[in-house]
Amino acid sequence: MLFNLIRLSILLMIVLINLTLTSPLETFTLKPPESIDEVSQFAIVETNNDFFQIRSNPSIDFLNKNKDYVGWIQIENTTIDYPVVKGPDNDFYLNKNFEQQPADAGSIFMDYRNFGFGFDQHTLIYGHNMKNGSMFGQLDLYLDYDFALTNPIIYVHDLYGLRKYHVFSSYYAKADTEIIQTDFSTSDIELFFKKLKDKSSLDYDLHPKATDRILSLITCNYDVNDGRLFVHALEIIED
Repeated sequence: MLFNLIRLSILLMIVLINLTLTSPLETFTLKPPESIDEVSQFAIVETNNDFFQIRSNPSIDFLNKNKDYVGWIQIENTTIDYPVVKGPDNDFYLNKNFEQQPADAGSIFMDYRNFGFGFDQHTLIYGHNMKNGSMFGQLDLYLDYDFALTNPIIYVHDLYGLRKYHVFSSYYAKADTEIIQTDFSTSDIELFFKKLKDKSSLDYDLHPKATDRILSLITCNYDVNDGRLFVHALEIIED
């Protein structure tokens, strides 16, 4: 009995040492969800008589590599196809990649004030405007009428499934703290949405309601002093 306890203790020590030596941020190849048309589901239990299967959350690999992972954003016919993280503030991921290593391109990241996963009425996601077109470097395609009308959907896979957002406004403007607000307890949400709609350079003929949840993508614009490119989209709720 004593021998078995000693052997068990040794095995546990070996396991703990291995876990300690394994870096949770070890470099790995990022792969997007299998298809933007496939809804990612949280752990699903399928039953068939006495047989059942459990499918784990497809986001678990990303979470194991970075606990700040909150989803994956994709826009068809662009290079925007990246994981989304959320740091302790809006500076942490400006110059850090998904592995939290120094990188000029930074990461695509959610505003730290957001909760995520569809709980926010206004979700904000930021990314650098890279000259090579990476990160949010192609977001300005939403200022092109033909592209905007044929690619109006933004896909966001989060831990609970696939969310779809339809663009209703896009424009260049100076950095505006009123636009990036997340708390509407003292604001008129309808007037706020109307402001975003009225700023648009294109007419999307789409008008968000006070009950809608919206997504804003934001990147730098160098044609305007302290400029930004804003793309706003409302969530599509399917029956």
